[in-house]
Amino acid sequence: MKYYTIYKTTNLLNRRFYIGKHETENLNDNYLGSGKLLKEAIKKYGENNFKKEILFIFDDEISMNKKENELVNNIFIERKDNYNITIGGDGGFHHINNTNANKQKYRKKALETMQNFPDELKEKINKKKARKGKNNGMYGSSRYKELNPMWGKTHTENSKKIQSEKRKKWFENNESYLKGNPCPEKTKQILSEKNSKEYILISPNNEILNIKNLTKFAKENNLSINCLQQVVSGRNKSHKGWKKYE
Repeated sequence: MKYYTIYKTTNLLNRRFYIGKHETENLNDNYLGSGKLLKEAIKKYGENNFKKEILFIFDDEISMNKKENELVNNIFIERKDNYNITIGGDGGFHHINNTNANKQKYRKKALETMQNFPDELKEKINKKKARKGKNNGMYGSSRYKELNPMWGKTHTENSKKIQSEKRKKWFENNESYLKGNPCPEKTKQILSEKNSKEYILISPNNEILNIKNLTKFAKENNLSINCLQQVVSGRNKSHKGWKKYE
């Protein structure tokens, strides 16, 4: 049986709360809410400092939306004691409408919420903002295709040598924080598995194989990784009898 609910999630530390709607087959599913400011608060204070209570249960979605719209209205979202930033009953996408009023309301409430963040977190957020727009070194410039000074060109051997020497000199004066702390083999394996994509190939014997790590597979089977990448990307049809499974 599906329940259509209106719930209230309260921050036990500052009593600020969020009212939302939720469809579920389990009234005790530990769902706290999906509001943007609410999720930021949960990340900051921890789930154990929030309590959810179900205010209403309905038999249909229309009644649920109607009640949320009744509770979470324009006056409600202007209040500072809650995490709601959009009018209820419409799916929560009010803040992305093309009206400046809605955008300004969201920014205002987000800034108010940010004031309660730890200084370390605020500094981190401000540093990210400082690199946007005109403060970004690449602002107003484009290096795509013909606009790239090196488009259609290759570095000369002398140019490569100069760049190599500059890099070596930089590392001589700027030691890496990883120097003397090699990455453990177990960590390398975990990272490799995590970053590896899955591919499906057909062998020369027409066997269908699932490949997790393409580079490792190429080395183990005496194949060219570059040619194999051309196959999985669809640029080449096959490499030494190996084909992409369509």
